[in-house]
Amino acid sequence: MLRTQITLGIILMVAAIATLVYITVTEDARMATMTNAQLARRIENGAELFHRNCITCHGEKAEGIPGLCPPLNSLTLLQQRVKDTGWSGSVHSYIVSTISAGRLYSTRPDQFVGRKNEGMAMPFWSQVYGGPLRVDQVEDIALYLENFGDVPVATGPTPTPAPLPDDPIEAGLVVYQANACASCHQLDLADAVGAVGPTHNGLGETAAQRIEDPSYTGEATTPEEYIEESILNSAAHVVEGYGPVSAMPSYPNLSEEQLDALVQMLMQQ
Repeated sequence: MLRTQITLGIILMVAAIATLVYITVTEDARMATMTNAQLARRIENGAELFHRNCITCHGEKAEGIPGLCPPLNSLTLLQQRVKDTGWSGSVHSYIVSTISAGRLYSTRPDQFVGRKNEGMAMPFWSQVYGGPLRVDQVEDIALYLENFGDVPVATGPTPTPAPLPDDPIEAGLVVYQANACASCHQLDLADAVGAVGPTHNGLGETAAQRIEDPSYTGEATTPEEYIEESILNSAAHVVEGYGPVSAMPSYPNLSEEQLDALVQMLMQQ
């Protein structure tokens, strides 16, 4: 009887060890399968949310509507937009930010006018900005769009940017609107009422005050340098009250002419 119990105990112990070894060996594969399944569910949810909220402007298959809103069904295209706008983060963060905060003005008004007759070229969708979607829902839509993959996009010669107006204020305003600054900031000159970032009204005077503030963390020594620094390296100094949720992208791809025009216009506000 005792021998039978010992034998049974040994068998159970070996079985337990074998089970533990099996779980250990297959854990990575099991976790990968679970992760992929979860990602698939989020992409499916993103597709449903997109179909419910976005097809009116961007088309049933995210193919865009000529003259109204751009196509979104190509990762290549989205990667190019990140480069064109000077976004300093990832493609995913660019999509999330654009969906969340919307666009007060179209960044390509000659190609896509957006819904400007309704107040914004693209409405804000995240509850963070007063929209209807939770943060996780915005993330799911972004995952859905990224899932289109590396679809080839028709290309042609790089268009030559239109020359800026001779008037420095008008030139700066063109750059301001083209880069959707009005989506986040207030500026009376541009009829901008954004509430995500600090106001640009009176920025020339405000910039001078900020570089004298003991809490200033940047390297600028003049108001002009402060504004330029804020555009090229927005993380150099974050204005109190505007944290990670409202983090501003940097715009290192602006030409010297565009940057100068933008700085000079903001200095005179």
